[in-house]
Amino acid sequence: PRARQSEQFSEAFCMAMTSGQMRPDSFAVSYPSPMSLLQYPLFAVNVKMLCQKDGWSSRKQSSLATTILALRLTYQTEGWGGLYHGVHLHLVHQASRCALGLLASRSISMAKQAYTTLGSESGTRTELQQQQAAGVAPEVAPARPGSAAPRPAQEDVQLSRMPVWNVQHVWIGVKYVIDLFCYPILLASTRAIILRDDGMNTWQRLRLWCNHEGVSSLFNGATASLLSTACDEVMDAVLGACIDHCAANSELGGTDKLTLKACSSSVASVLTAPLNHVGVIQRCQSCLPGLVWPTPLWGTVRKLPWLSTFYQFLLFGGILAVNFKLIQLKLELDDTRAEDDSEE
Repeated sequence: PRARQSEQFSEAFCMAMTSGQMRPDSFAVSYPSPMSLLQYPLFAVNVKMLCQKDGWSSRKQSSLATTILALRLTYQTEGWGGLYHGVHLHLVHQASRCALGLLASRSISMAKQAYTTLGSESGTRTELQQQQAAGVAPEVAPARPGSAAPRPAQEDVQLSRMPVWNVQHVWIGVKYVIDLFCYPILLASTRAIILRDDGMNTWQRLRLWCNHEGVSSLFNGATASLLSTACDEVMDAVLGACIDHCAANSELGGTDKLTLKACSSSVASVLTAPLNHVGVIQRCQSCLPGLVWPTPLWGTVRKLPWLSTFYQFLLFGGILAVNFKLIQLKLELDDTRAEDDSEE
């Protein structure tokens, strides 16, 4: 999960720098970062260690030293092409997700704005009707040339009966639909890392997989991947709410909040790493040559690098605790200096 942790920190930093606040916008869309090119070798090596035959037996021994060794061996044997094999599909997947997300966010924002305008106009007409029923003469502005005639009361009743949609929930659902729609590209990019010498292009591989295993095979591991994303978002929201609650009665700066939330995102990424590993392995599972032979879910979970995940949790949890303690000491020191200045 090291590449995911770095990517989450980059997204959190860009969000804070562009929006000027720590709470993200409801319709925010994360754009591809140049850091993804630097992080891709980590993702490729992680896929090789999880899915290739020589890496299957060493899953439990996955560690930082093993990752560095795999990066060095890949570079020595295959060069830069081996480290960045399949990166074009990875970038296509990110670009398609971002383009569809931007289009959906603009459409939902426009629909929300239009519905809000209709609701405000309907509320104004309701107030005018209440004033007329009470015998109070409403103040009517003079009609402008070319303006539309007022709508009848029956249309106002129809507007008041319009269903009220929670656009935040709609946007969350649309994001997961977009992820599911773009998932075949992610599957093809993941399988391209271990299918280096089959002599086929991406379109030929997709046709082969559909002909032999059906279209549903293009969504292998989608459940685990979407569940991992959902758990990441839930844990980020919970940890962020805890940090905001702890900082409510203290003068915690934006930089300190950003540091704590970035560290908490790393901790959340470590906790959801097993789900991500299951999704990666299931993407590469197939009865076709060159791919990982399908195994039961329990067998896949049992062979995950649990020890490495535990060590990473201790590492990033310790970093979060140390940063929290340092920020706490900083606030105490600021209070002491303020008291000394007031006494002088």
